[in-house]
Amino acid sequence: MTSRSAKRTELLLQKQSEQESERLLRMVGDISIRWNSTYDMILRAMRLRISLRNWLDEQILQEPGLERLALSNMDWKKLRYIIVLLRPFTEYTSLIGNTRDATINHTWNVYNALFDHLDMVRKKLDCKDLTKTLWIPEFITAIDIGTEKLREYYSQTGGPMETQYALAAMLDPSQKLGIFASPEWGREWSTKYKKEFVDYWRTNYQDLAVIDDQP
Repeated sequence: MTSRSAKRTELLLQKQSEQESERLLRMVGDISIRWNSTYDMILRAMRLRISLRNWLDEQILQEPGLERLALSNMDWKKLRYIIVLLRPFTEYTSLIGNTRDATINHTWNVYNALFDHLDMVRKKLDCKDLTKTLWIPEFITAIDIGTEKLREYYSQTGGPMETQYALAAMLDPSQKLGIFASPEWGREWSTKYKKEFVDYWRTNYQDLAVIDDQP
């Protein structure tokens, strides 16, 4: 709403200046084709919560219908939960998107970390008193749907591409076979991928001539 009106943006900046002397911030829009934009939008709104409330109060005086945009304390609490839920996704997409190095070797680690995160958040929500937090089932449903979508993407690292992901992971000097030592994996996977690694080397590299560059 503020991004579409220079006047409203200016008023929001004014409300910020009344609260603090730090760098003034504009709102961030939720852009469907931009990763992390929802997270960035909510995080910025949390940062400007007081200024936004003061800004909206003044807007409501001119347009009473804008009262529908006011967020309750419960709404802000929900947004805090969404930030916690989305933070790892934001961190990983930013990390991968900003690097110039290969990232295929980290693929399975990232997926496992995200699955663990969703599982942890869901378990914490399961322990909440539903009589006091009636909105918890909505979040649990959203987490379950998100987990299924994540599994859908994760399944694409299997099939014909599975060996490539395994080789890339094992060729990473920082992990090698150690990647399969974590609880997400069993001993059988380490044995399986080690055999595939050796077989791939024998098929593609064993018979290649070794060139000695030494004088």
